[in-house]
Amino acid sequence: MKINKNIKLILKLLIIIASYSFIVYKLYEYEELQNTLSKLLKININGILLFLIVFALMLTNWMTEAIKWKLLISKFEKVPILTSFKAVLSGITVAIFTPNRTGEFVGRIFVLKNHNRTKAIFSTIVGSISQLTTTIFLGSLSVIILILLNKFQFNSIQLHIVVSLMALIAMLSVIFYFNVKIINWLLSKIKWLNKYKENFIIFSSYSRKELLKVLLLSIVRYFLFLIQFYLLFVFFGVDLPLHEAILIIVATYFTMALIPSITLAELGIRGSVIIYFTELFISDFTGTLSASIILWIINLAIPAIMGSFFIYKAKV
Repeated sequence: MKINKNIKLILKLLIIIASYSFIVYKLYEYEELQNTLSKLLKININGILLFLIVFALMLTNWMTEAIKWKLLISKFEKVPILTSFKAVLSGITVAIFTPNRTGEFVGRIFVLKNHNRTKAIFSTIVGSISQLTTTIFLGSLSVIILILLNKFQFNSIQLHIVVSLMALIAMLSVIFYFNVKIINWLLSKIKWLNKYKENFIIFSSYSRKELLKVLLLSIVRYFLFLIQFYLLFVFFGVDLPLHEAILIIVATYFTMALIPSITLAELGIRGSVIIYFTELFISDFTGTLSASIILWIINLAIPAIMGSFFIYKAKV
């Protein structure tokens, strides 16, 4: 028993060390960090208030995710909202250094009873699909708007093809989400997964009404992201009208969702993507790049550090 406890302690410490190391590494290799920090050192009272708002929105964002996750796992286990919030932050701690943030599932299930942990993984997937659906739907619309604004070099035929494709992607993402039970059917066709059938049957347990509630919470989270990003645009002096700034942010989220990436490369990819869309409107991209790195620190690095304390205390 003592050896088992020691192994669990070592596992938790390794997770925390890996998370902290990744954060330090990403900040160290970020080339624009010095410029970003120099701007932060010149912060005035208005800037401080703005950052407090962005930070408050971060807490609201992850609390919204906690409400969503609590709703999803209520099918098999009831947890207090504070416990759900701790689970969400723990998930960020693991997710921040794992490929495509797959560790998020593992980080969250520490708070649940052992026999419910596998089910929780599949419930968390449903929540992730709802967030992805929101990103793809709104992102597709942003790309269509950018095309209609002649921001891309398309001839008439190409324009109609791409617009139709984006509209189709938007529509299919919503249809798939509200028919997420098809995943249960697909998995049931894989024979060696039959022993897990009682766990992934969770995909069929959500009604359309429940899925709609989860989707609405995902939409709320999405707009919290938008507000945060735009406020940081304002702080870093990005000279763009509101609608253009929103198009850049939404298109960036959409592109990031479509690019398979290892978490280690995510920050660099996000920087390249936001530079690309910024340059569709203005030549100076330093402000949007700084806003991107600070948002990463506030929305992921800080919550990952917060979650590390909950992981350390978790009963694995």
